[in-house]
Amino acid sequence: MPFTPEEAAEQAAILADLRKLGYDFSNLSVFAQSGIRYKDAVPTLIEWLRKARTPMMQRAVAHALTNPSAKGTAVPALIEAFRNFPDEAGTCWAAGDSVESAYVDAYFDDVAALALDPQYGRARQMVALALGKSKRPEAVDVLLQLMDDHEISGHAVFALSKRPNPRARAAFEEKLTDDRPWVRKKAALGLKKIE
Repeated sequence: MPFTPEEAAEQAAILADLRKLGYDFSNLSVFAQSGIRYKDAVPTLIEWLRKARTPMMQRAVAHALTNPSAKGTAVPALIEAFRNFPDEAGTCWAAGDSVESAYVDAYFDDVAALALDPQYGRARQMVALALGKSKRPEAVDVLLQLMDDHEISGHAVFALSKRPNPRARAAFEEKLTDDRPWVRKKAALGLKKIE
């Protein structure tokens, strides 16, 4: 699907800023998928995450911040984007996906608050997965609170299945009869880890 003139102009401006840093790519998607680490580009990408106006470029910049170089550093900007992007075009979900990639426990409270706030709907799915990476014991409590919310419960089960915890047994057992096969599979995996 071709870019609109606004999207093309915005991408050209982002690529020009990246070129100044020595990254010469034809488009942002190719840059994000290049497999190179680009720690020196992270501040520029964070700046563009705040400046981008087209949903296409908001998603593209958020995706570029899934690079391992952005781990930790990009989380505050991604949380801000998650809170401020409308999700009509999947921009909020894309920011949540990047939060999951860049997550570190220093931002646990903010990420937990996003996961628990129903106003963000299904956009919270990947934010819940971020909590599966947490070493904080409260992460289990937050994920258990999400079990009654169908929009996010599957991702909460997935996150809990990564960390064996006996307190999750009842939640896993309940999800063995979920209407989604992938959720049942993750619940069974979680139970197996705590047996």
